[in-house]
Amino acid sequence: MTNSPWRFSRQALQRQLGLQSLAVLNDFEALALSLPRLGP
Repeated sequence: MTNSPWRFSRQALQRQLGLQSLAVLNDFEALALSLPRLGP
């Protein structure tokens, strides 16, 4: 999120949502991780 002025704390968000763990990834990483799972 280098081009965005939006800021947040992963730890604070995790705590507010009551989650034991929280992974935060950007849209490019999400797309890259999905490619091996795509079918023809």
